[in-house]
Formats: sequence, structure tokens, C-alpha cells
Amino acid sequence: MFHAFKGGIRPPLRKELTGNSSLENLSVPQVCYLPLKQDSGNPAVPVVKAGDSVDEGELVAAGECAGSANIHASVPGRVVDIAGLPTVYGVQPVIIIEAEGAFGKTGKAGNTGSWENLSRDELFKKVRDAGLVRLSGEGCACDLDGTYRPDKKTDTLIINCTAVEPYITSDEILIRTHAEEIIEGILIALKILDASKAVIAVNDRNSDAALTIAGALGNRRSASAITIKKIKNRYPAGAEKQIVFGTLGRVIKSGQTAAGAGVSVHDVATIFALREAVVFDKPLIERYITVSGGMIGIPGNYKVRIGTRIGDIAEECGGLKGKASRVIIGGTLTGTAVTDMNIPVVKGTSAILFLSDGEAYAGESGTCIRCGRCIRVCPMGLMPCRIASALSRGDMTGASDFHPEMCIMCGSCSYICPAHIPLVHLINRFNSKDYEINPGPV
Repeated sequence: MFHAFKGGIRPPLRKELTGNSSLENLSVPQVCYLPLKQDSGNPAVPVVKAGDSVDEGELVAAGECAGSANIHASVPGRVVDIAGLPTVYGVQPVIIIEAEGAFGKTGKAGNTGSWENLSRDELFKKVRDAGLVRLSGEGCACDLDGTYRPDKKTDTLIINCTAVEPYITSDEILIRTHAEEIIEGILIALKILDASKAVIAVNDRNSDAALTIAGALGNRRSASAITIKKIKNRYPAGAEKQIVFGTLGRVIKSGQTAAGAGVSVHDVATIFALREAVVFDKPLIERYITVSGGMIGIPGNYKVRIGTRIGDIAEECGGLKGKASRVIIGGTLTGTAVTDMNIPVVKGTSAILFLSDGEAYAGESGTCIRCGRCIRVCPMGLMPCRIASALSRGDMTGASDFHPEMCIMCGSCSYICPAHIPLVHLINRFNSKDYEINPGPV
């Protein structure tokens, strides 16, 4: 039985560029750029200084407060500077490491002891020490919402395998190639959370993923607490509130998080990294990302070191076929458009998209025609056009009356708007208290 959420859209998925690719390794960068702010939480605090030598995987910045994650050296080498540089989060302090010396973490087994004999506290410490963050969305530290705190009760773990974000296929390839490891990661997470069950949410159009996961589950007698749930192929099915409703039929109220409702939601890449942190004592120094779009020479899914510049990635992936109309870090609907090719990959970078004119062009922003499409597709039942109209008049109180704080920033309204009004951008600026808004006629 489907629990269908309100609204949503079905954009072209455009996964054919990378959907049949294998997972490849990119070269280690000669210079690594590690922003102290790698996620939506607080920046980490550096524990190294210019001139220090560091080993691969060594702690270089500590997550000392709630919502902040540890950062480790992605390469061995020498710290040459800590300077303010452009990142996906704006100009931030960045630890710059020149690679030199021997690599000690990647490709080595590390600790391979049985995690089953470890306590929840011991497992949680491994996760925290590894600097694990959620590897999708804004990448908050795994204990930011309390879901990994040993004193917090969670009854259900949901794994997002919906794959409804256009272009991005790295999670799908991970399922295809590492299903057994992902199941083990889910079992580890269940123990940390002390949750009674896990639900793997898959797209009802993606039968391959469901069959692969089912096969991996059949190979583990201890996986009886894990089930598969098919949910409707409609964006944003993977958003937290929507996936909880789609899998459990449970409504997360306004102002409430999934954790507050006893649910922990994670993506495939996070669960894979969690297993590596626990089984191999491996810090989060690399991840798989999708590199795609009509302007990149060799689209695919690649393992890259955290701190690699997107320009270096583009060069190794066959270079650009010409000037990209738009470069996006993340998904086309929820990602961040950038112009600086020196911006580095951070932990939450799921994709880098180099789009052609035909892929990126949305048209010039015009005047609202009162069609109501944005209202129909909003999965939260909001009225984006009314919020934008109030903002265009400078009526902040009027905008607040339509509850913009409930927006999940999925971008469905902007996608569907025939007048090409950047609705989600306006709402995001309002919610971030940026009141200097001049959207033009709305």
C-alpha cells in the first residue's frame, strides 16, 4: 500500500549519462583544500597550523560543539596555510595541504574486529571520531538531530534509496555493487540507534534496486528486522517528511523533525561510510559522487578525495566540451550553482553537474500569471506565489502568514513556474533573514 504525499513533480531524470557506469577512482589531488565548514552545522576548529606535517586520515580540525564534525587530512603532506577561500558555503577558512609522503589509510583493512561485540557507546564514538556527516542535502553531522545519541530512542531507521533526484546515480551504483556492505551498515546503525526495525525505501519504478537489496537481505539471517518498501516515483519522495509518510504513513508535524518522531532517515552513501568508519576505523576522507551533464567529457560515478577542486575533477573526467551554461554542486533542484572552478568537494557533495544551454536554461523571470501550479505541486501544502507576492511588496508580515518556515527547499515550485520566478530562492532568502529582496514583478 502506498502512502502518497501531496504535490510533487516528475522532472526528466536524465540518468542515462551515468546510470550504467561503474565506480571509478579519480587521482589523489596534489593540493587538498579542506574547508572548516563542511556541513550545515558549525565550523570545525583547526588543530594544525601552517608548517605542520600530517598523515593521511589524521585529525586536522575538531568538531567541538553540537552539529560540528571532525575533519581529517585527505592526503598526507604539509599544511601550507589556513586561509579564507571560496567554498560552497561562501568564503570560509580552508586548510591547504600539499600532498607528500606515504598513504596509510586507503586500501588498507585497518581494524577488522567484530562490531557486534561493541556497545552502542563504542559504536557511536567510532562514528563521531570518523567525522561522519549525512552525505546528501546539506550534510549535517550525524548527531546533529539527536538520532545517533545513545540516550535518544528511535524506533525506525529509514534508508533513502528513492533515486528521484535528476542526474544523480551514485547511490544506485553503490546498491548495485556493494549491497552486502550496505546491509551490514544498516545493521550497525540499528544497533547504535537501538531501533527495532529498518525500512529501505525504493522507487516503485526501480525494480533492479529492489531485487539487488532483496538478494543481499536473503544472504543474512540477522537481517530479519530490515524490510523493503516501494514508494511512488515522484520528486521529492526522498525528502525527510515525505519519505517518513511514504514508508510509515506517519505525519511529521510542523516544527517537528523525523528524530523527534522516533525516526532516523539516512541515504545509502551515509550508511556505506558508517560501515567503513566502524569496521575499518576509516575517517571520512573520500566519497563517491556523480559527475554528469551535457558538457562534461566522461560522465560517471567517481570516488574522490574530500578537498579536491571541481576544476581538477572536470579535467580528469575528460575536460569540458565547451563553456558550461551552469555548474551545479549537488542536484539540479536542490544544489548550488557556482562559477568558481576552484571550489573544493566537501563531505556533502553528492554530484557535480556541468550543464549545457539546453539543460540549464529556464527562461527570463516574468510576472506571476496566477495559474496556481506552484500551489498544486508543493509537497508541504504551501502557497509559494502568495509568499513571493508579499515579499515583492516588502510585506514581511504578510509573507509570514503563509508559513514559509515550513518550506523544505525542494524546488518543485520554481521548476513548475511558467513565469520562471525563482520562488524557492526567494523563500530561502526570507527564511535566512535576508530581507533585501528585489525579485521584480510578482
